[in-house]
Amino acid sequence: MFLATYPKKVVRGVMNIDYIALFQSYLFTEKRLSKNSVSAYITDVKQLAVFLEKKFSGVIQTATGEQLKTYIRSLHTTKAQPRTIARKISAFKVLYAFLAERYAFANEATVLVMPKIDKSLP
Repeated sequence: MFLATYPKKVVRGVMNIDYIALFQSYLFTEKRLSKNSVSAYITDVKQLAVFLEKKFSGVIQTATGEQLKTYIRSLHTTKAQPRTIARKISAFKVLYAFLAERYAFANEATVLVMPKIDKSLP
């Protein structure tokens, strides 16, 4: 498979875009997610990439579990809805499972815990 030969070298800020594009292709072709779901996941991952670059001068594939937790805590301080945070965590878990499976990066998203989502009455 051509993805297995993709370069693993990390160049600050540059490689995020390549991995995100590969992740997007994976979501469409292998996970068979809808266009809206893929769009939401990619937006979430790009927001994480910007956060990591600004706060830690890092990239997605070298992020630690603690850095991911810091991002989730920042979402809580901005009063993001639990459903939004859960979607972002879901996107990160799929992304890091993809990176671990395809490129042997550590799956740092295993430390993330889904927030409790209140159910509304019909």
